[in-house]
Amino acid sequence: MIVVYPDANGLFNNPDLANDAGQRLRREVESDGVELRYSPVVYRELERQERDKVEAFARSVRDGADRLAEKSPIDSKPLTDASGDFADALREEIEKRFNALLGRAHVYLEPWPTVSTQDLAEREFARRRPFMDIDGTGTIGQRDALIWEGLMELAGVTEEGDTIVFVSGDKGFWDPKKKGLHPDLSDDLDRESIPRARVVIVPDIHQATITIRRLKDEITARQAAFARGLVSYATSLERQSIGWTYDAREGDLVPGQFENVEVPSAMEDATIIAVDLIGDPTIEMQSDGTAKGTQALTLTIEGNVSRDSWLLHDSRDIEVWDSINEYYVSGVVTRDVTLEATLASYEEEVDVVSADLFM
Repeated sequence: MIVVYPDANGLFNNPDLANDAGQRLRREVESDGVELRYSPVVYRELERQERDKVEAFARSVRDGADRLAEKSPIDSKPLTDASGDFADALREEIEKRFNALLGRAHVYLEPWPTVSTQDLAEREFARRRPFMDIDGTGTIGQRDALIWEGLMELAGVTEEGDTIVFVSGDKGFWDPKKKGLHPDLSDDLDRESIPRARVVIVPDIHQATITIRRLKDEITARQAAFARGLVSYATSLERQSIGWTYDAREGDLVPGQFENVEVPSAMEDATIIAVDLIGDPTIEMQSDGTAKGTQALTLTIEGNVSRDSWLLHDSRDIEVWDSINEYYVSGVVTRDVTLEATLASYEEEVDVVSADLFM
């Protein structure tokens, strides 16, 4: 059995696995031999995140209505009443969605861990991961510690041959080189005589799906390593500059990195702010030991657009997000692209030798 055990940050903004990456993981979970088990801490945190969005919406409507009412004789009560009714409906919908999560095949909610408060306190005093000491803040990691204790108890009741795929990007769980579990956590497994190989940590649900396929022998270990390297490179594109940049030597705008991706020339300081992976990565092994990898992506690109440039032909597909000042607005475009890369492996490291994006 393969058991997927996600941390909240592995599912942030996607609690019911509704996006493309989530649906691919759901298909794996629906197959025989794979389960998805939620820590109660994670389940409650995901639910709280969704409810916080509703509260933020309701608060913004109330505050906005109050500000407008100060300058207008129009009664704002119908608006605030309507927004309150809408917020109540959203809360009910959230409850139904989260109840439906546990109604899916092979999806379960774990019991609360039985660790004592003394053991948790002793772990914090010793600064043992996932507790972390942050300068100026103090010790953090109580929820992470409960998640980990739940995983330990889960490992103790599952079969000896089962593998737990722990999905978390939280550095409290990772070793300093982000190659695997932190030594403190590996020591926990040793003390309970749980083989280290039974717990595999991955940073996100993209990597979880690749790991499941590897464990099911649908792809080789080498292909899985290359796929993980390709996905890591794809997600690292977030916050990178793209499109036209000003070249002082040329005295004009020139194409920047990934020039095959069309970005409106009116968009200045364009940056990739979100990368959505579409479908599974494709890995083709080459005779020289390298691999050719491809991955479909949807990029969300944000940049500054001069109001004077707004009527330019290539500005029409820019969606305005915000007003920066009287001269500029913030706008976004989305682009469906294909990432093509050459990958090589050196010992246990996978290196992206070359990569480009194509529309």
